[in-house]
Amino acid sequence: MRYNLNLRKLLFGIMIMTLLIMSNNNVISIDQSSIGLTQNPTTTLTHALPYDFTEFGYFTAYSYATQQWLSAVRASLFRYDASNDRLMTPWFAEGYEISSDGKNYTVTIKAGMKFQDGSPFTADDVVFAYGVYYHDIFGGADGIMNNESVHKIDDLTVKFDMMQAYAFGVSYLSKPILNEAYFGPKWAACVANGATVEADCLWDDPSGVDAHGGGPYMVQSIDITTDVVTLVKNPHYFDASNVYFDELVFKKNSNPIDAINALAAGDIDIIDSQFVPPLEAFNEFDNVASLRVTDPATQEISLNHLHPMYGTGEDLPLGSTITSAVEGAKAVREAMSSVLNRESLIEEIFEGRALPAATVVPATATGWNPNLAFDPYDVAHARSLMESVGFNYGNLNYNSINDEYTSFFFNVTLLSANTSPSRNLWPVFFEQSLPKIGIGVTDHVSTGWAEINLRTFGWSSNTLVPLYDDGGYDVFFVGYGFPLDYDPQYIFDTNGLCDSSGPGACKNWYNFVNQEITDLVDLYVRELDGNTRITLIGQIQDFLKAWRPVIPSIYPQSHWGHNVNLTGIDGILLSTSNQQWDQVKVQDLIPPPSNNSSTPVNQTSDNSVDNGDLDGFSSILVLSSMFVMTVLYRKKWTNKLKI
Repeated sequence: MRYNLNLRKLLFGIMIMTLLIMSNNNVISIDQSSIGLTQNPTTTLTHALPYDFTEFGYFTAYSYATQQWLSAVRASLFRYDASNDRLMTPWFAEGYEISSDGKNYTVTIKAGMKFQDGSPFTADDVVFAYGVYYHDIFGGADGIMNNESVHKIDDLTVKFDMMQAYAFGVSYLSKPILNEAYFGPKWAACVANGATVEADCLWDDPSGVDAHGGGPYMVQSIDITTDVVTLVKNPHYFDASNVYFDELVFKKNSNPIDAINALAAGDIDIIDSQFVPPLEAFNEFDNVASLRVTDPATQEISLNHLHPMYGTGEDLPLGSTITSAVEGAKAVREAMSSVLNRESLIEEIFEGRALPAATVVPATATGWNPNLAFDPYDVAHARSLMESVGFNYGNLNYNSINDEYTSFFFNVTLLSANTSPSRNLWPVFFEQSLPKIGIGVTDHVSTGWAEINLRTFGWSSNTLVPLYDDGGYDVFFVGYGFPLDYDPQYIFDTNGLCDSSGPGACKNWYNFVNQEITDLVDLYVRELDGNTRITLIGQIQDFLKAWRPVIPSIYPQSHWGHNVNLTGIDGILLSTSNQQWDQVKVQDLIPPPSNNSSTPVNQTSDNSVDNGDLDGFSSILVLSSMFVMTVLYRKKWTNKLKI
């Protein structure tokens, strides 16, 4: 079940340092004052973020800023390991065995594990934690596990009985474990008081006392006035002697330019990607390493397949070239994709921090095909596709100045989130391109997520999600963040588009019905052999490229800056709030070249660096919300999160 992600840890830097040459034996001794880390250079690391800290619970906090520091506090049986291709790897677990049918996992806990208060970490805590997670108060069963799925064999052995084989079953073993000695009384009181929803059991004290875990760090203090969270080394962590920093400080900095200057001055050690720093922001600083990674995320243009032109194809004129409604609708979707100028979108809106997408399978997925070509911007090709389904441009009014049509074959309504003016520039690109191929835009509705949810993901009827005029949507602009174990299940699930389980039961809100993709996805998520699974995800990508059930836009990238002397920083794990903070250290220093002209490295997926603009910070900062990827530690493993 182990497989490789074709991504490598990024190492940076040539650094400036002061050398003390010890006499007689030519031993080089490192002057720690030259390292340039914040405060006491051997003990404190400071991470700056642009957000407030508003949640403080151990497992009921989902905000990006809180997830970052909680990742240093939580303890789990398994975690993603950067040194092991970011695979889910035993952490507090000693090892595990899987039954031949893939449904049962027997996990052995390492002896001597403890929580931050010194109480033992045992099978009882694991059973208690999963009983809480899968209780109805927190959402109940999810099709893989329920609150009776975990059983104690002995003090250091637990058995997970899953309801069905699941390719990423180990990911279910990575939930943060609750210390029953601390949370048990709170849970008993919660149930006794008649709690029915998660909000009744948040355990979210702003002092940080409820962020009670067993990871490498624990909360020392939280200042909600200045938005500073200070963590200290957990003395009971099993590998505490190898944890380098005594303190981790997470602090808010509202001004991105100030944050960059503070990083360059050594006042902070990591600048979060949510500041959206331009690609060349750190180039002039010898003491700063630039870290650019492609996130486990996608941006897409969702299409409602009830539409009679690009969905069912039932209203297409058709003709001698294409006579099938299904094939005709495919051609129209390809035409629409061909007028999305991905490269201009990346350059003008994302300032180079993205890659053009060929499908909606994220670039971090195991088996992602980097050689699958995205649809290039090609108006002539798009028009020929429209003509192939029977449309006649001779019947439309043409504006030669703008190279667009002023009358149309059909119209659509565009739906997008009003997160910020900057975010709306993305749909505007598409809105301006559609008239070039004879598709009109009746309206571009930019609204809040509450309304969008009612029209899409949370459609409240057991009927299919309708078109915009009937309460649903036609074309919808959205981004998603995924766990590192990519699971496309439920995205194109045609088994029971809308079932009888009540409102919101429509899994496939695209209304895209094709048994081939349903079967491929079902095989993929049940396959336990890693190599076979890679073959299947390749077939899924080929299908998505050929059929274009949605229009893939871009793969967003994160751009981080950190002190060049740090090692153990992994940009993808940072972006998903899975950074292994106990692995972050100060690397061995290397004498600088004689001309003292070292330059930080910008490493990208394609080894390219594009220009940005510091002056554009004020307008682009709000765009960062598009890329927030919070990994939810909920009982229902969330595989697709809107961002």
